[in-house]
Amino acid sequence: WYRNGGDVTHRYWKRIRKTLRAEVIAYLKGLPLNLHITVGDRKFCLVHGAPLEAFQYNQDRRYPTAPHFAVWKRLESQDILPSDETLIFGHTPTKYYQSADPLRIYHGEGRIGIDCGSGFPDIPEDAFTSHGRLACLRLDDMREFYSEEPDLSAENGH
Repeated sequence: WYRNGGDVTHRYWKRIRKTLRAEVIAYLKGLPLNLHITVGDRKFCLVHGAPLEAFQYNQDRRYPTAPHFAVWKRLESQDILPSDETLIFGHTPTKYYQSADPLRIYHGEGRIGIDCGSGFPDIPEDAFTSHGRLACLRLDDMREFYSEEPDLSAENGH
């Protein structure tokens, strides 16, 4: 959790009153892990990491419970997914599925990845050279929107 910016949240959490903490916990526990919606005539399953229904096929012991799986699983191409809806997921930056720079929304077989790395906009992460940005996918017409693209002219010799 701390690797993903949890230290800032934890510092703030320790300073708020206990009644507010209880309200936040109650709110979070009430949120769905999957959100099934229909837009027009198309069905979507919106998730953070992976759909709860896919947990039954999980062989990885790092995910001992369905909620843990739904939040932390990074989808791979061979993962079995429900087939009657298009899965829209985040958590795994799209650089793991394609080489676009800056990162773009990924469209795969029955799945769409929308984590375009807004957490690392200017500094390429790991051994990748992709730059991140915020992405938005409008479901009624599948139009894509992105935050301002970084200026890569200095890196490209311009």
